Amino acid sequence: MRMKWMLAVLIAMGMAVPVGAAAQAKAASKSASQQQFDVGVSGYETMTSSSSGLGTLETPTNAPGGLLEIRYLIKPLVGVEMSYEFNKMDSTFAYNKATCPVVCLTSAATPTTSLSIKENNLALDYVASAKFGKLRAFGLGGVGFNITAPRPSLYGTHEVIRAAFNAGGGVEWDFLSHFGFRAQVRDYFVKAQNNSLLYPATGVTTQTIEPMGGIYYRF
Repeated sequence: MRMKWMLAVLIAMGMAVPVGAAAQAKAASKSASQQQFDVGVSGYETMTSSSSGLGTLETPTNAPGGLLEIRYLIKPLVGVEMSYEFNKMDSTFAYNKATCPVVCLTSAATPTTSLSIKENNLALDYVASAKFGKLRAFGLGGVGFNITAPRPSLYGTHEVIRAAFNAGGGVEWDFLSHFGFRAQVRDYFVKAQNNSLLYPATGVTTQTIEPMGGIYYRF
């Protein structure tokens, strides 16, 4: 009787090995199908909040821009991305009595000035995603640098580099074997870039929302 039980166990183990191997192969295949390495380009429109503080009111204008991103998705919840953004925006600096402390570096007589500014964003992001057929939903967040370089002005300007924090999410669709469409919204947080020598920095963190769409190439 004991020999029969041992034989039955061995037969069961023998049957389980190929089944287990097949399951592992299927899991590995599914995991591999979730991996993706791509390069994408997108266009967007900035929506930046104004900021006020220390007697300064800084009002940026909305502007179009471009995004270049390199993304590597290792598995559904693990991925990384490097991105570069560029846009050209105009900002107006004006006196704001409501936020002026006891002693203000500006006054009502200080002239309002407008600057044309080139803005660059460099970021390194963590990406989590989930794929459903040809669709993939994703979320991202990370840190980077915001670099603003104004054109020369009568009242003096300077370039500013600040740390930036960003988050976002979206969805992408593989419409060809190597090409896809990506729609997303990104949200940047950075301390107001005071590029004018005439006005002091507001010291306030600003928010820039960027709805965007573009294409990517999957290797």
